[in-house]
Amino acid sequence: MDMTVGGGIRASAANAYLRPAMHRQNLKVLTHALATRVSFEGQRASGVEYLRGSQPCRARARREVILCAGSINSPQLLKLSGLGPKPELAAFSIKTLHDLPGVGENLQDHLEFYFQVACREPITLYSSMKPLAKIGIGLRWLLFKDGLGASNHFETCGFIRSRAGIRYPDIQYHFLPVAVSYDGSAKAHEHGFQAHVGPMRSKSRGWVRLASADARAAPKIRFNYMSHEDDWQEMRAACA
Repeated sequence: MDMTVGGGIRASAANAYLRPAMHRQNLKVLTHALATRVSFEGQRASGVEYLRGSQPCRARARREVILCAGSINSPQLLKLSGLGPKPELAAFSIKTLHDLPGVGENLQDHLEFYFQVACREPITLYSSMKPLAKIGIGLRWLLFKDGLGASNHFETCGFIRSRAGIRYPDIQYHFLPVAVSYDGSAKAHEHGFQAHVGPMRSKSRGWVRLASADARAAPKIRFNYMSHEDDWQEMRAACA
């Protein structure tokens, strides 16, 4: 639910930390490169192998290798590097450096519904979706880096307990003062708003597994949504 904005721009890790450090002599960022595996010297990670186009390359680390490839590509790279469940690695002729059955398991995500309601009064962001209003929003953002263009508008939220005896809130609501599709691909046709709601801590667990020994091949992903009974109970409570 948290939204972090700096200077009217979403403060992503790249904007907040990477770009301000790009001038440093000890930092080099490779773009259009695909990591293929972490290389090892014995039991110690010593570098990263990657592709630039079709050209294989290697970067050697003097001190340490930090793998930050997200919940999908991190386990994929670990397995391609020989760290993971031995039977799975053996199926793709990958030498096992460390038999770790948990790599790629315990994938977690959560679902939510969003409910749209028409609004009788002209008080939603629908008024701001007209061409002239958009131009005004854009100009204000360009000049002052504030206003409606400096927010994703999910600024109201609620965390509740679905029933007695729950130690922490297990249901999350967040509110958007306009009715649009979740990914923004469909525009609003009238004044309205929407509330998003769903369980906060799904107990369903999925996995990420190799489909190939080629890093360019997408891994197999199974989120295993709604496989735990408590998720059904919380999802029903969220919509009640």
